[in-house]
Amino acid sequence: MEFPIGFGTQTVPPGGYVREHAHDRNEEVIFVIRGKGRAVVEGVSHAMQPGSAFFIGRNRRHMFINEGTEDILWTWLIVPNGLEDFFRLIGRPRQPGEPAPEPFPRPENVLQIERDTVFAAPPSDPRQP
Repeated sequence: MEFPIGFGTQTVPPGGYVREHAHDRNEEVIFVIRGKGRAVVEGVSHAMQPGSAFFIGRNRRHMFINEGTEDILWTWLIVPNGLEDFFRLIGRPRQPGEPAPEPFPRPENVLQIERDTVFAAPPSDPRQP
């Protein structure tokens, strides 16, 4: 494959969010399956609801906020791949059918894991949800 892709799903509970970040070597597509919230791309808010799609180019700062009453679920596609490596390195192994683990802290070296996978250096002036 000339341009390897990564593809997966992400679930964020009510009141949760994915902090502002960027990808300096990757482009990303988000497609919302369930739930409601808000995507903030370069400081501009956009409604997230089932059927919403977002293209996020390289170096575009973005975050996702669940402002609804149920989990928000989306698919992500990233080119080139690597986001799946980030989740594998910060996550906990589990077998198909096992429930999700209880919340746990990120590894102490999470910033290094981010840089080694698909994340740009964190912004010096991060926006809050």
